[in-house]
Amino acid sequence: MDAVRRLASLARSAREERNIRVRQPLGRMQVAVPAAVVLVPVVFPIAKEVGIHPVHFNIVLTAAVGIGLFLPPIGVGLLMALRFANISVGQHFKAYWPYLLALLAGLLLLIVFPGLTLFLPRWAGAIK
Repeated sequence: MDAVRRLASLARSAREERNIRVRQPLGRMQVAVPAAVVLVPVVFPIAKEVGIHPVHFNIVLTAAVGIGLFLPPIGVGLLMALRFANISVGQHFKAYWPYLLALLAGLLLLIVFPGLTLFLPRWAGAIK
């Protein structure tokens, strides 16, 4: 009976591993795309009305959603990383918080200084 349980456990583990390998590349887009689909139609007209450049808005939105993929409690990227590393959120967060602060500081710089996001498109002549 014990051998049957072990065999069932191995089959379940192989199935989970296969699901992770198939869904992992899709998982990165599964969260970001719905977030953009929900947020952009609601927030973009407001941002445009306030005078925020569309390129700047989209770069900031993309960066914010990317950071959100690795934030607890529901960050899919975070959950995948924790699953592969076999550690808890608490163990991970002790090492992750300096990087998170740097990411948030970078996002804040992008928000406060729109010229950072618009420099290259303007230089290339893509926008005015």
